[in-house]
Amino acid sequence: MARRKAAPRFYLFLILIIAIVAGISYVFLRPDSQAEIMYGSIEFRKDFDGVVVRDEKIVEADEFGKVEYFVAEGSDVVKGELVASAYKLNYNEKTVQELIDIRQQIKDYQENILLKDIVNVELSKLNQDIERKSVEIRESVRGESDSDLLQLERELAELMKSKESYLKSAVKPDEKLNQLYAKNDELIMSIEDWKNDMFAKSSGVISFYFDGQEKFLNIEKLDTYDVNAIDNIINGTDISDFLVDEISYPIYKLVNSTRWYIVVTSERNIPEFNKNTYFTMVFDQNTEKQRTGELLGKRIYTNGYVYTFEFTENIDQLLDARVVSIEMFNVFEGLMIPEDAIKEEEGVKYVNLTTEEGIEQVQVVIATIQNGKAIVKEKKGFRVLTPGDIVNY
Repeated sequence: MARRKAAPRFYLFLILIIAIVAGISYVFLRPDSQAEIMYGSIEFRKDFDGVVVRDEKIVEADEFGKVEYFVAEGSDVVKGELVASAYKLNYNEKTVQELIDIRQQIKDYQENILLKDIVNVELSKLNQDIERKSVEIRESVRGESDSDLLQLERELAELMKSKESYLKSAVKPDEKLNQLYAKNDELIMSIEDWKNDMFAKSSGVISFYFDGQEKFLNIEKLDTYDVNAIDNIINGTDISDFLVDEISYPIYKLVNSTRWYIVVTSERNIPEFNKNTYFTMVFDQNTEKQRTGELLGKRIYTNGYVYTFEFTENIDQLLDARVVSIEMFNVFEGLMIPEDAIKEEEGVKYVNLTTEEGIEQVQVVIATIQNGKAIVKEKKGFRVLTPGDIVNY
């Protein structure tokens, strides 16, 4: 009787069984790999878009007809310094102009009548300083100077005030001058009823820029932003919920220039982003200046992660920024091991360390992982890892 020849698929099935058995045997019977813990460094570098959140107070007024500013955008002010004056809707511009005219009459009468034949060195110097400042203002208006116009006007006002005080003390008033003084005081009292002077409640930096998101993006709500909120602000979509809808009349913002934050998002967990880790950043607003931010922590959502960084150096060009592009980097130095040596059970990461007593599981914190290598440090309360130790994997 002829022997039946085995079908080709029989041999394929046999080869498959042998391969499965060999694979299982390799997994369970292969010898452990070992690696020596070494001291090394790995550079982390990543680009993000982020949202700026500032420690700032908005100063508002009742509905007003006119605002007079005494400081420039980005100016440093101290507590108690006059920042602005807001005039009520019913203020009379004619009265304001009348006060200006009366003051000019007082000045002319003091200088050109009562002091006409008297050589006064101090008055001459004040007049020269006023003329120089007036020239600087004209140059700024014509675009011939980069000087801040508001600051120049503020300095001119201070010089004029000094001159007014000096003339009042240097000139003995006659009947006409007393009449002018009386009219001046009367007009001032009328204007004071319309005017609300605003003084800085604390030291800080002044800003007059508003984007309508100040009451949503502030440090009181810093721990409430989810992935959607931050991404919508970055992309400029669906931000209506973040805008102030009630009627308000903001005058200026007082900003703490050495306490501000950047919030970024990521679809995946970033191992390098561990709490209290510092990162160097360069922002698109100033590509030549590096800043250092501390990661305060992360919040986990179903669609990603939100990370918040705190900065304690001068806010500078980011005073009015909201959405920024960031180049973030850091060099992690420490204990380097193969990435495969890191094991995980129920969210706890550890390495199998060779000791005199055998293999010991030592929990670790991952600083960074790149190209199959990892920088780690042991968790507090566990055996200390040192270069030269052997890990098994």
